[in-house]
Amino acid sequence: MGSSVAQTPDRRLLEAKKLTLAGVPDGFQPFLLADLVRFSGGRVVVIARDGKRARLLARGLAFTAPDVPVVNFPAWDCLPYDRLSPHLAISAERMAALARLPMLEASPHIVLTTLSAAIQRVPTRDRLAGLSFTAHAGQVLATEALTHFLTTNGYARCSTVMEAGDFAVRGGIIDIFAPMTTEGPEGPQNPVRLDMFGDTLESIRTFDVESQRTIGQLTELTLTAAGEIHLDEASIQRFRRGYVAHFGAVIDADPLYAAVSDGMRYQGMEHWLPLFDDRLETLFDHCGDALYLGDDQIAAAQQEKVKQIDDYYTARVAAFEGEKRRPSGQRVIKPLPPDALYLSDAGWQAQLAAHSWRPLSISANTASIASYWS
Repeated sequence: MGSSVAQTPDRRLLEAKKLTLAGVPDGFQPFLLADLVRFSGGRVVVIARDGKRARLLARGLAFTAPDVPVVNFPAWDCLPYDRLSPHLAISAERMAALARLPMLEASPHIVLTTLSAAIQRVPTRDRLAGLSFTAHAGQVLATEALTHFLTTNGYARCSTVMEAGDFAVRGGIIDIFAPMTTEGPEGPQNPVRLDMFGDTLESIRTFDVESQRTIGQLTELTLTAAGEIHLDEASIQRFRRGYVAHFGAVIDADPLYAAVSDGMRYQGMEHWLPLFDDRLETLFDHCGDALYLGDDQIAAAQQEKVKQIDDYYTARVAAFEGEKRRPSGQRVIKPLPPDALYLSDAGWQAQLAAHSWRPLSISANTASIASYWS
């Protein structure tokens, strides 16, 4: 076949709630996705069964459809109920993706994600819409206000910025590696350097991480959240109330509870995300009435993922109950129920039923619509 297969796709591809695209070999899928998004004129959400599969699709789309914007929404790179937080760059990329979705709503684009990312609950659209900070060259800018925004929205202060989510303050120079909000052929965006002259923002320059040399000049900068937890007074109080409601009064030393109460970030705190917000949403809520596609192995992967989450939860509950009977001084994780942070099996099936969902099957069969183009 040539570089594109699109002629006139059957309207059933967009109108039917359930439809299987069969006889679609791996190497052909990026071509199919590119044609679908061009034909639909809107958003196509591709849910890969795992990160490796998503990366292969991303490389294929970069080759077959460089003109089609692709929003990558990765999963956390830690286990359910882990002691560790997701890597800062991962959290920053996730928040940048969610912030970018409203900007692309009226144009053709692909959201590329994984099963693990799709079943996990995230901050609401309303919450993220209020988390931005805009500055432009020549304005009066309070450094304290900027650093407060950064520290309460997931950025990490360091001596030298190296990855998304880092920021550094050295006198009148503020370096910020903001989450990536756009993606082009040059790759991820570069960090910015804010030069202050007293209280005035004199210039905004982009620079190279390795050489620290200036690359370009900006007139305005808009920052979005780099983490999923907005750590302000209201969210701290919600966390404290929710933590006590779920696990009882905090009598002995609890480093997580103490750190959050003091307005400090704590390793692994993201696993208690539901306690910081009144409610959470999912990627389905953020993507809305889009065309959703997944490979034919995603059903089995979803079942395995639900079992894995339940197994980790059961192990954490057993450890927590054992700790209550025999204090050991070791930090024991107090787990929230799985459906607080993840879509249950019933919740996942409900989302598929409510949206236009199409599995991509490698094998051709009697239900094949590999010839849906007339």
